[in-house]
This record gives sequence, C-alpha cells and structure tokens, in this order.
Amino acid sequence: MPTNASQDKCPKCAKDIHNNDQPIGCEGNCKEWFHKICIGLTETEAKALRGKKGNLLWMCPKCRALLEAFGVNTQPPEITEIRRTTAENRETCNQIKLKLEDLETTLLRKMSLLLEAQLQQADHLLKGQTNDEERRSRSTTDKPPIPNQETQNTENNEVEQHSRPPTIIKAGTSAPRPNQRHMGQKINTPQDETYRRNSPIPGIRKANEGPIRAAKRKTAWIFIGRIDPTIDSQQLTKYILDLGITAVTECTELETRGTSKAFKVGVPLEERHTIFDPSAWEEGILVKPFRFR
Repeated sequence: MPTNASQDKCPKCAKDIHNNDQPIGCEGNCKEWFHKICIGLTETEAKALRGKKGNLLWMCPKCRALLEAFGVNTQPPEITEIRRTTAENRETCNQIKLKLEDLETTLLRKMSLLLEAQLQQADHLLKGQTNDEERRSRSTTDKPPIPNQETQNTENNEVEQHSRPPTIIKAGTSAPRPNQRHMGQKINTPQDETYRRNSPIPGIRKANEGPIRAAKRKTAWIFIGRIDPTIDSQQLTKYILDLGITAVTECTELETRGTSKAFKVGVPLEERHTIFDPSAWEEGILVKPFRFR
C-alpha cells in the first residue's frame, strides 16, 4: 500500500488530500488516493487496512471492476469478515429492538388491565359503602319513635285508673289523704314523684360541714412571663380574678435571669381559655402552658 499521497485531489470529491486526512491509496493500476469517507470505508475497516503493514490490498472500484471482470477476487478477507460481523450485529440489534418493543407493548397492556381492575374494585367498594349508608339511613327512619318516659307513665296510670273499680265512700270513713300511712307503707305524693323522675340535684351545703366532701376541680398550670418588675403576685392574682376567673389556685413568682418577672399560675381547667385570650394582656407579655421539670 502506498505510504504517501502523491496527488492533490480526491477523485471522488475533488477536494484536497492531506496526510492528516488519513487517506486510502489504491493498490491497482491507478495508484490514486481517496478519502475513506468518499469510498465508504468505516474507521474500523480503515484501521484494519493500515494495521496489516502491506499484507492487505485495497483497490478503488474502477480497478476492482477491471480485475473482477477476469475472475480475480479483490476484496480482502479481513474486510469481508468485518462487514459480515457488522451485518450480523446489525441484525441482532434489530431483533433485540423488536423484542423490546413487544415487551413494552405487553407491559403497557398488563398495566392497563391492572389499573382497570383497581378502578373497578374502588368503584365496587364505593358503591358498597353508599348502599350501607342508605340501609342505615332507612333503618333509622323506619324505627318507631321512643316514647317519652313521663308520657308512658301517664298512660300507664290512666290505664290502671280505668281498670281499677271505683272507690266507694262509706259512712264513718273518709278518703285517704296524702302522706297517710296505710298498711305500713307511705303513699307517694306528686312531689315525691317529681324528685324521683327528675335529673340529679346539685349539693347546696357549705364545704367543711360534714364528712363527705366534693372532689377538687382540675387545675390548669400557666406560665406568665415578661411582667414588669414592680408587679407582685397579689396584684397579678387580682388582675386575673378581674378577668372573670372564679378562683386562682396558686400564683408563685419564679426565678428569672433578667429584670422582668415570671409567675406560675393555677386556674380552673375549664376557664383557661380566658387566660389565653391575647386581648387580656399587654403587648410583650408572654403566656403559655407551664412545663414541670
């Protein structure tokens, strides 16, 4: 194979040829040089031709056609093997591509079926919940109203009065009066019936006057800080009571590092919302739940 490009132009493209273009020279009669792109050689084929150090022959299409007309094989076996391997690899890649496309189609179809099944299941569950709610609503509507206890007692009394024989008032006797004991039993008066049927009554006796005492109310412990140093616990207690709090269980001054004061305050649990009202405190004062350590 020639090692230098002697001519200036490529016969295919008519462009200049330089050594850094890595041209390919014809081993036939023409001895011309070509760009490898112009004659259809790949980089792999060009490297194979250059790597054999003269053991391979390459001819341009014109010289090859001239020799093949006399039955001479001008194609190097290495180039033929490379092209055969390239064709096989291309065919393998096409087959892999087709298999990947089939796999993608199969996966998409399965995902579509799975999604459709999940949607049907969700729709079925939703319909079941709706039917359950409708059944519960119908069962609640169809239930007969529960009669009032007082109305039921009145009706029972009326039935008993109608079924009881009339009382005969004899001479020398009188009708029974309220609170009169008869046969060792006390006859219930209307007042007794009222106390028996009504709600529980609240106690009114003052505390510490008997052995049974009421339970203590639950206390909410609150931290009140950033108070002016001239304010003491008594002044703070009076201010909290003026807010509408019924009782202050405790108002203790805490140790602080700065000049402002802080207090631990206990108030009834159900009234703590009054303490946490921002409008009840001057700007800068900090109010929050007290944390025990």
